[in-house]
Amino acid sequence: MHSGNLYQIFSYVKNQQWTNKSRRVSGLLLYARTDEDVLPEGDYVIAGNRIAARSLDLNAEFSRICEQLNAIVYDFALN
Repeated sequence: MHSGNLYQIFSYVKNQQWTNKSRRVSGLLLYARTDEDVLPEGDYVIAGNRIAARSLDLNAEFSRICEQLNAIVYDFALN
């Protein structure tokens, strides 16, 4: 995971929280999966806000991409 991406999504999350006076704002970084051994996957809490990172296999069939996206959304919504 690139630290610049993490800081950028954190800035968006904090801006959204401050703009709308929201109590709970989270962010999700979605990366295209590569052949690398280490994938950008994880959950972090930064200054009280959840930031998650997931990877998506874009070489898969469209139905599999939909399944991956649904699983990411489901996981993200539950946590």
